[in-house]
Amino acid sequence: SSWVMCAPDKIALGGGYSRADEAKSEFAGLQIVTSRPAQFKGGEEVYNAIKGDVDGSFVANAWLVEGFNNNASGELIVRPWVVCATLK
Repeated sequence: SSWVMCAPDKIALGGGYSRADEAKSEFAGLQIVTSRPAQFKGGEEVYNAIKGDVDGSFVANAWLVEGFNNNASGELIVRPWVVCATLK
């Protein structure tokens, strides 16, 4: 898993991931299972629901990507990215 966080006082509007420039034979074994908004604090994922929201919604400040490298050898580089904004 890998994650990226917004600058302080900004919220995550969206995100995703990209891979490095490996050959197709290498990245063919990449299996992404999660690409989603998240909340992080102090380097750990947390869950702080919006007060009074019966659905348990939260304000995301990061983007989390999780996956597997199904290749027999070698490492793959996956870089998460996040689009952030100031909420006014």
